[in-house]
Amino acid sequence: MKKWLDTLDRILLSGAALCFFVIFAVSMVEIILRSVFGKSLLWTNDLCVLLSSWTMLLGGAVVVHRGDHLIVDFLVNMMPKRIQLVVNLVTRILFFVVAAVLAYNGVIVAQLRMGLYYTTLRWPTGLAYLALPVFGVCSCLFLLDKIVDLIRQMRHREIVPETKE
Repeated sequence: MKKWLDTLDRILLSGAALCFFVIFAVSMVEIILRSVFGKSLLWTNDLCVLLSSWTMLLGGAVVVHRGDHLIVDFLVNMMPKRIQLVVNLVTRILFFVVAAVLAYNGVIVAQLRMGLYYTTLRWPTGLAYLALPVFGVCSCLFLLDKIVDLIRQMRHREIVPETKE
């Protein structure tokens, strides 16, 4: 399972990087066209908005998997190791619930927005909102793996050396 999640991580990171590169390239072309030739591509803003959603949410799922998100753990680190495990487990369960709600509601919002179109692209705005359920489902998968690991640690009473996560 961990190998599969690592592969999913790489796919999501590649997707986020590709979206970011396209945003950068399209923006540079727009700047050059506007500055040098006095022309503008009207669709660049809509495309950049669409791809920004995907960049942030795909990258966010990767951050959840890698444990690189911002965390304030000052008080937790002062607690005994056993309590730290319990706090980490509860935190991840709560985050799992939030991600599941985001996934479910993201599908609903994306469906609703499929009838509304970007002005210049003529693509449904729901395409941007589809990134939300993708983020939610991927985050749930990553968090489920972390929750199972924490439960195993608690059952075996093993204290794993501190890592980023």
